[in-house]
Amino acid sequence: MLLRTFKHLNYLIDTDIKWRINSFHGQDGNGGVIGVCHDLRVNVGEVEVRTPVFVVDECNQDLLLGWPWERAVQASMINERDGSVTWEIRSADGRRVVRFVGVTGEHERNRSYARLPDEERDETDPLNM
Repeated sequence: MLLRTFKHLNYLIDTDIKWRINSFHGQDGNGGVIGVCHDLRVNVGEVEVRTPVFVVDECNQDLLLGWPWERAVQASMINERDGSVTWEIRSADGRRVVRFVGVTGEHERNRSYARLPDEERDETDPLNM
C-alpha cells in the first residue's frame, strides 16, 4: 500500500525487514519497500484472507496484492480471447468463488504493437527508430 494510505489507516508497520518486491521498481535498493503490515485482513469480493501487505513510498496503485495474497486465495489469471484478463479467487474453505475482470480488452496498454506507424518519432533519440 502507498505510504500515504498507510498513514491514513494508522496500522502497525514493521520496518525491520529484508524483503524485496521484485516486480515493483522503487527508488532505493530494497525495491521501494518501507515496511510490511503483517497479517492484514484483505477482502476482495467477499473472499477475505489475512496476508502481509507491503508499504511502499511511490506506486501507481493504492494497494499491491502479490504472491502471498495470490496463494492464499488460490488466484487464477485467465487471458481471454478479447484481450481482457479475468481473475478467479477462492475462499479458504472453497465455498466462495469470485470471478472479476482485472483488465478490459480495450485497455490502452492492451495492444499487439509498440506504436502506431503514424505516431511521431523523435529523430534525435538513437533508441527511437
